[in-house]
Amino acid sequence: MDVLERILYNVALAGISLDGTAFFYTNTLRQLDRMPVDLRWSRPRRPFLSSFCCPPNVVRTLAEVADYAYARSEQGIWVNLYGGSVLDTRLADGSRLKRTQESDHPWNGRVKIIVNAAPTGTFSVQLRIPAWAGSAALSVDGMPEHVPLKPGVPQAWASPPGRTILICRRQSIGFLGLDPEPTRLPRISHVQAMGPIFNLHVFGCGNGFCATAGSEV
Repeated sequence: MDVLERILYNVALAGISLDGTAFFYTNTLRQLDRMPVDLRWSRPRRPFLSSFCCPPNVVRTLAEVADYAYARSEQGIWVNLYGGSVLDTRLADGSRLKRTQESDHPWNGRVKIIVNAAPTGTFSVQLRIPAWAGSAALSVDGMPEHVPLKPGVPQAWASPPGRTILICRRQSIGFLGLDPEPTRLPRISHVQAMGPIFNLHVFGCGNGFCATAGSEV
């Protein structure tokens, strides 16, 4: 899920404009020297592309994100992706489960989960601790839980109705290695990661593309 999360924020969203009417086809980071002829796939976003598979795939992927956010099992509900949302569903036995997630993820690591409705008996919420989290802390109904939170290992807690779960993760900052082939991404000097977000540090201008250090794509 860590890889999926990074793809959604740093790749899929870049393929479509904020208003949802224009699309990229080529990799916008692969900015080569200007060609003497017009290319079939333009580098700026365009409202229409003579390809009928890629733009719909981008839109379909974004529309399906809600299906990736949670999963169900006999042990409870699994929180795969963090972000403000409301889950209202029914389990295999017909019992209702509703929970509200409040978060400014990915800009900070604070996530609040409110259990609005849950089946009787013990029911668990499985929380994903991302590998990029430098550290994580948990509290339930305002009381700290002194349990080890390990990246990549889901953590489970019983969740009766009315329970509030608060998880705080440190957004660690680090640098990622680049492809050793310089022609693949010729203008990128290095990549800085803050949580799931990548900041691409680039140099030079060309083909209408110019960015300063720390530009986000």
